[in-house]
Amino acid sequence: MALSTKKTRPRLTFEIYIPEQAAPISKMMQTVDVLRSAKPDFVLATADHRHGTGLERAVEFASMIQSEGGIPGAVLIPSICYTRTRLKLQLQQMKRRGITRILAVRGDGMRPDFEHADFPSAAELIEFIKEVDPEFRVAAGCFPENHPESLGIVTDVWQLRRQADAGACRMITRMFYSFRYFEAVQNRLDIAGVYLPMDAGIMPILRKESVSLLRQDFGVRLPRSFAQRLAKYEDDPKGFYEEGVKYANEQIRRLVAKSAPGVHIFSHNDPELITRLSHGFYDAVSDFQAGTLAQEFLSKA
Repeated sequence: MALSTKKTRPRLTFEIYIPEQAAPISKMMQTVDVLRSAKPDFVLATADHRHGTGLERAVEFASMIQSEGGIPGAVLIPSICYTRTRLKLQLQQMKRRGITRILAVRGDGMRPDFEHADFPSAAELIEFIKEVDPEFRVAAGCFPENHPESLGIVTDVWQLRRQADAGACRMITRMFYSFRYFEAVQNRLDIAGVYLPMDAGIMPILRKESVSLLRQDFGVRLPRSFAQRLAKYEDDPKGFYEEGVKYANEQIRRLVAKSAPGVHIFSHNDPELITRLSHGFYDAVSDFQAGTLAQEFLSKA
């Protein structure tokens, strides 16, 4: 799928993690004013689904941010955490509360208390959601780097095709730190004949401990140049944070310069981060529309 050449604003979305039941959701409202200023196309509510209660929390927050913040809300639904019967009831409740945006994933790595088999993959989940109500707008997740359980590119391409055929209207990637991985998954969509817009997942690395977690738990690889930049601040938490934000803004500028359809930011529930990256995004869009942004990347790989 070729990237758009139109000088229009890419979609901007943020992902917020909803705290456990013990933590009052009212605390999340501290970030609502910041999110409102960022003017996102929607905010995705992600919760802990391991005990089968995460969706209720996510819907509660998504509804609150729509009603009190005036920001479109969305929820993430992992297929392995829910049965058809329970999910149908949840979807009906969502519709009544005006939540129609969904990111459907399989839920790899969530390790729920009990893994349900009603939806073996995200494709079956998407198909079911669209059967319950065709008006749900369902995005599908995809991996810029190989899926941890990948059997090869043919299987990966087939899964992308299945999700599109099931009714997905958009793709949202997991985090990545080299633009070539984003281009690679674009090529897979071309191979599969999937002509859906794809938003790039940006997760800033803000703490030293995150580097090993990303490698071990998600199989994410860092470009050597970026790893070396972070290594300079291993004993300087503030400097490490700043370098992580700087690199995320560089990623955003490259994506805007290449006319990516959208940028999806994993916010870490950090108001300062939301502010800085949204400002970086709109600066990049302004430079792109003025015709000056592309010059930054003419000599870069």
